[in-house]
Amino acid sequence: MSRASKITFYTSLALTTATIIGVNYWKDVEFVARRQNIEKDEERRRQRLENQLDLERQQRIFAEYEKDQRVASGFTGPGSPGIPEGAL
Repeated sequence: MSRASKITFYTSLALTTATIIGVNYWKDVEFVARRQNIEKDEERRRQRLENQLDLERQQRIFAEYEKDQRVASGFTGPGSPGIPEGAL
């Protein structure tokens, strides 16, 4: 083999090897990134469900308090109808 053909052969061999190693490396990097995104999505779903359950619990408590503590709308201070002047 001539010197030029050896240089061409070894250069193409080195570039091919580097390409294969690079592709496998990026495949692994992307796999790890996808796995982390899946874990983040699962955490967001869990948090969203927890927030929804908390909201429903708070709405039930609010409805219970609202039922137990009906308040007349409007001003109910001294001098208003139904409250004597010196009662408060």
